[in-house]
Amino acid sequence: MSPELLLRLTLIVYLLPVISFVMLIFFGKRMSRQGDWLGTSVLLICLAVSLVVMIAKLTAFEHPVGFNFLWIDFGIVPLLGPLQVYLGMTVDNLSAIMMVVVCTVSAMVHLFSIGYMKDDVRYSRYFAFLSLFTVSMMTIVLTNNFFTMYVGWELVGISSYLLIGHWYEKKSASNAAIKAFVVNRIGDIGMFTGIMILYF
Repeated sequence: MSPELLLRLTLIVYLLPVISFVMLIFFGKRMSRQGDWLGTSVLLICLAVSLVVMIAKLTAFEHPVGFNFLWIDFGIVPLLGPLQVYLGMTVDNLSAIMMVVVCTVSAMVHLFSIGYMKDDVRYSRYFAFLSLFTVSMMTIVLTNNFFTMYVGWELVGISSYLLIGHWYEKKSASNAAIKAFVVNRIGDIGMFTGIMILYF
């Protein structure tokens, strides 16, 4: 397997849940079974592809494989100097293994939720949020820079808030979602501070 093919397979694992989220959030209620089959099928496919990526990386590639490109160039910024924002991903042994872990857990949650969430009034939206959570975790696992890691961390916080508060009409669920949101914001301060220290 070539490095280019490895990266393409990794992008498939990353982008399929994005497509699933968009489809479910906009068209989920119009789909048969409100689209639970779409979210679940996507994650099972991602799990299979991630296994291929992991085996290939561990057996055929000694060094990390990735790409990087300049996204935004702010030029010279006062107090900061040259400021450029790069985006990219890296597939090393750890990220390849964690891809499989994320896909396995997410696929199992999807399968369990088909029965557990049956007849829920916001059934399709729940599966859309599961896809968003998967994308958020994948962003953290695959990124090769702190900026995108921070974005992924924020997306995990939003996804947690949305999933925990799914039954927002219940006071206990609403309070738990707010608690999770606040705790995540406290973590954000520490993480952002650490990133700024590393940058400077």
